[in-house]
Amino acid sequence: MQRLLLVPAVGVILLLCSSLQASQAAPAKALATLSYRPDGKLISLPVTVNGTSQAWFTLDSGARHTVVDPRLARALGLKTKAMTRMRGTGAGDVPVTTLSAITLSFGQVTFAVDEPWMIDLKDVPIKKDIRGLVGEDLLARYVVAIDPQRHTLALYDPDAEIPSRQNCVPLIAKDGRLFVDATLRVRPDLTVAHRLRVDTGSEDSVNDPIVGEARLTHKTVVGNGLGKNFTAPSGVYESVTLGPYSWRRVWGPGAPGPAIGMELLRRFFLLFDVPHGRLCLTPNTQLNAAVPPPD
Repeated sequence: MQRLLLVPAVGVILLLCSSLQASQAAPAKALATLSYRPDGKLISLPVTVNGTSQAWFTLDSGARHTVVDPRLARALGLKTKAMTRMRGTGAGDVPVTTLSAITLSFGQVTFAVDEPWMIDLKDVPIKKDIRGLVGEDLLARYVVAIDPQRHTLALYDPDAEIPSRQNCVPLIAKDGRLFVDATLRVRPDLTVAHRLRVDTGSEDSVNDPIVGEARLTHKTVVGNGLGKNFTAPSGVYESVTLGPYSWRRVWGPGAPGPAIGMELLRRFFLLFDVPHGRLCLTPNTQLNAAVPPPD
């Protein structure tokens, strides 16, 4: 009797263990996976606005809130609310108008944006058909995986168990901005640890005024975004280190507002996990590509 009872009991235990292991090993399923258009090093997404209008939006983690261009706002008949001004990457203030709520659909995912900002993008150096910016508010809502080589972006539920593919660094969220800590060796006798804003809307490597103290510098036109362009130093870092990864002889601009842009971020499969405070980096074939000098 004992042997007859023992055999099925062991079988049940083994079956339960196998099922548990299988469930633990199963990867999280994306809520939506999109193919994006690479515009230089930037990420442009096909978006459906308010369920009907198709438009291209650039993913810009440096923007604290989703932005709609006035041309799209007029076409949709969006109602304007308050008006204010803000600082962009360029010099001077930029007019901002808040709009009535909209929805943005990314494949099967619909993202509600309360009071999107209306900002004129026509003079920003991006593709002329871009009608908006998807800001940090999307990254804060979902776990976002970006593959710069396959040109895909996937959205995951923030409660899903998503294993890190390789190395993760702390991702600090503050006031609608995302930051990582990096070590900048400016010259042999000057190394600093700086907190850099993560900016997928920039094609730069590292922007930091400290590069003005590098051994090799020259003047560069910077800004290249919201606000007026201006002149500031650019230079060559001896090295830039992010987590376990380092690059030597990195050209970068020296405008105010330390940031890391897509010139370095494009070298990884990126997992933005804002809900759990991590940015996971899996190197791709561009990891050790040379950083080109500024134009």
